[in-house]
Amino acid sequence: MEEVNGPKQVQVALQAVADMHLGDRKAQNLPTIGNARQVWFLFILAILILCIAWINYINLSTARALKRAKNISVRKVLGADRRRLIQQQLAETFVLTTLSILLALGSCLFLQPMFNYLVDFPLQISMLINWESLLMILFFLGLTTFAAGFYIAIVITGYDPAKLLKGSFVRTKQGAGVRKVLVTAQFAISIAFIAGTAIMLQQINYLQNKDVGFQTEQRMSIVGPADFSAETINNKNSFLNQIEQLPFIKQYSASGGIPGQGFNFSFSKMHKDRDRLEAMESRFSMVFVDDQYFDIYGMDLLGGKNFTPAMVQNGWWDTKKVVINETTARELGFENPEEAVQQTVYYGDNGEAVPFEILGVVKDYNHQSLHNEMMAMVFAPGRNHVWFTLLLETEESNGMISKLEQLYKQYFPKSPFLYRFVDEYYQQFYEEDRRLSQLIGVATFLAIFISCLGLFGLAAHTVEIRTKEIGIRKVLGASLTSIVRLITRDFIPLIIVAVLIATPLAWWSMQQWLADFAYRINIQWWVFFIAGGLALLIAIVTISTQSIKAGLSNPVKALKTE
Repeated sequence: MEEVNGPKQVQVALQAVADMHLGDRKAQNLPTIGNARQVWFLFILAILILCIAWINYINLSTARALKRAKNISVRKVLGADRRRLIQQQLAETFVLTTLSILLALGSCLFLQPMFNYLVDFPLQISMLINWESLLMILFFLGLTTFAAGFYIAIVITGYDPAKLLKGSFVRTKQGAGVRKVLVTAQFAISIAFIAGTAIMLQQINYLQNKDVGFQTEQRMSIVGPADFSAETINNKNSFLNQIEQLPFIKQYSASGGIPGQGFNFSFSKMHKDRDRLEAMESRFSMVFVDDQYFDIYGMDLLGGKNFTPAMVQNGWWDTKKVVINETTARELGFENPEEAVQQTVYYGDNGEAVPFEILGVVKDYNHQSLHNEMMAMVFAPGRNHVWFTLLLETEESNGMISKLEQLYKQYFPKSPFLYRFVDEYYQQFYEEDRRLSQLIGVATFLAIFISCLGLFGLAAHTVEIRTKEIGIRKVLGASLTSIVRLITRDFIPLIIVAVLIATPLAWWSMQQWLADFAYRINIQWWVFFIAGGLALLIAIVTISTQSIKAGLSNPVKALKTE
């Protein structure tokens, strides 16, 4: 037998089926479909919102202990067992948690369409009808009951009955200190959510407005026929000739790849020094283009010249000429684009290295999303019909699409007519990021809303236990402003501490999220200042409603309160 092309080294990448969705990417042709980092990100958000709800329950329950103090103390004096009191508290928490789960499942049915729109996936409540989901629900039922009820049960039932009869538990440093810590944690989470949402919106706005190095407006891309038979190639030429006659087509191009939709193949063995081919580790991406490709996308040549129609007709292997981008020129060792023009590079193995002349150097552009670093691109002449790009004279209209579809079906009857505008292809890279920012926005609203409910309840409790003090101050001439200041001054320092805690946590979390982008914003300090200021404003408004109510109440009625 005759050996063809000699021995070759082939690297095989294996990927487990279970890792195809969220596992690590193994190779260019073995990508992962989902993003494990974002799945964990959303899971952590859900846990944080649940923690805020736990904090609310603990805070309000310990504050409500004042009203239950006499009941608990009398029962303990009469011989009630502490274990039974703990069981009663845990049972109450269990019932409330169970009702909350039922309410949550009912809310899922009502809110499912909106949530499906946000995640762009047809989720259904029936997906929870399995053993794994039921066990998970039972686990969170038990965890929530324990986390929210155990502290309250242990602390309240373990306190001195004499002090409980005086209602002094809520006035002790221990009780007040715990509530302050919990309120601080609650608002730290909310402030982190606000800052995170603002940073995400900044990053997405940056991606949408960054110059990617080529033009996308009014460029329509049509998927070419899948086969490369002689008949299809002849029909392709006829199709393009007909396209050229249409009055609404300014320019057209046929290529093997377009921005946002991949390339023909990738390789590493190319260098200006033939002896260094084997040591080359850089990856280059090859795209077959015609003489109209760079013009139709508005890409600038920094040196050299474009392909000619004759080069396109003869193909890359016969012409032995290529156009490269700036990144490829640097990878090959050229100091500037002009130096690379008309230089020879070698492609292949040492024993079979084929010389190619660099015809020109095109300015770098982002062929893929801004999640990825700039690709080292190599363009070879050839009228490949994987993609057709059309530069339209006017905006899209139904008549234009119908005419193009009619022509396409005439020459490629076995292939479906699939088209899309190039800017849509490119923007789809960031659709997942936009959905994530919307989900974070919803989570932020829920976190702030739940935190405000808790703060509102604590403010009402503070007013309640200081009813006599407020009444005396009003009788002695205290103004409404001083009453409001009296109530709010206990909470303002907590929000400031929450800002100091949330800032590094939010900064670290957003740094992890931004790590997925090769092109990213720098996190600005004022984002955390605004997030803290907004949280402080919301807290003041929430507390002030109760403070104003107390300030406007009748002091005589307040002094009669036991």
